[in-house]
Amino acid sequence: MPPPRKFHTKSHTGCIQCKRRRVKCGEEKPVCLRCKKRREICTFDSTESPPLATPTDNLDNTSHQRPPRGQELYLMHWFSTEVYTSLSESPDDLETWRTLIPREAVKHDFLLDGLLAIACLHHADHIHEASDSYRELALNYQDWGLANFREALQQISSHNANAALIFSGFITVIALALSKDSGDPPPEASLSVRTLLCGSASIIHNAPEPLSSGLIGHILKPSVGDATHYSEQAKEAMNRLRTRISQIAKLVSVKRRQVYESSVAYLEHLMQHALGNHYAPIFEWPIQVDERLVDLFREGDPMSQLIWAHYGVMLLKLHNRWWAKDVGIRLIESLCDILHSIDEEWTEWTVWPRTCIASLLDGDFNF
Repeated sequence: MPPPRKFHTKSHTGCIQCKRRRVKCGEEKPVCLRCKKRREICTFDSTESPPLATPTDNLDNTSHQRPPRGQELYLMHWFSTEVYTSLSESPDDLETWRTLIPREAVKHDFLLDGLLAIACLHHADHIHEASDSYRELALNYQDWGLANFREALQQISSHNANAALIFSGFITVIALALSKDSGDPPPEASLSVRTLLCGSASIIHNAPEPLSSGLIGHILKPSVGDATHYSEQAKEAMNRLRTRISQIAKLVSVKRRQVYESSVAYLEHLMQHALGNHYAPIFEWPIQVDERLVDLFREGDPMSQLIWAHYGVMLLKLHNRWWAKDVGIRLIESLCDILHSIDEEWTEWTVWPRTCIASLLDGDFNF
């Protein structure tokens, strides 16, 4: 007689990622062990445990009035149970996003508005019911938050510095999330995001002490990775950029060549050493890169566009985040199209960024 067949009980409350992979989920929360090992986002279907309030009842943004308290409680709950895991790559930071930042938001109206705006956009992205209404509400919350945020910027202190920086980060996330539908060409959108990032850097510059010792101080610390993670393909791509710079050296001034070279060197440094478990290094390059390169990029200088397309590869690291999905792909493809339209000669110099996109879509991206 054959041995009795073993049956397993199908989990109806496992995380969405395990369900998609058709593997048994351990249901550990907030991040199950399987997703933790794979370093993936781990989200549980909120429909399995009823929300604090019905999400769509009485959701009317036509008057630009604040929704009922129950709706805002629902959004706060949504942030602390669904959204927070998508805002950090590091498991060590998850508790900060889940509890400490919502607690700080209660003390500052502008930060609370920013948090609720993020919750609305995440909800619209993941739950199709009333998604347009939630996007509209997100924009309203952003506007309400910005009004008080501008006032707070006039007097940054130990009391509001952390809230101001977090809100500034929220605005950047919102801009990235909405960039696909903004109508702006990806290169222009990247410059707009850079402006927001520079605003965050300004807050850090004006209040270094309260920020370094505050609730997000550990997040702001540089994340230095192991240079051995730097692939041979990436190294070759940086060397090819230098080759291209040498080829056009006779056509540009010495100062411009130095701008190109320093920008590539800094990009290579970040790719070698600064891609640990935080997003900060990904956003560091456009803030710290030579301002003259930014001006050249804005003017449509081809070499600057080529360097920026290679920076787009770093943005591919954010592809699995709902708020930055396809941002890197759109930027690289747009810049490659521009360069190829100038002269077919540029095609051979865009091979690596385009190859990285193909690797990402094949599930084998790493640099």
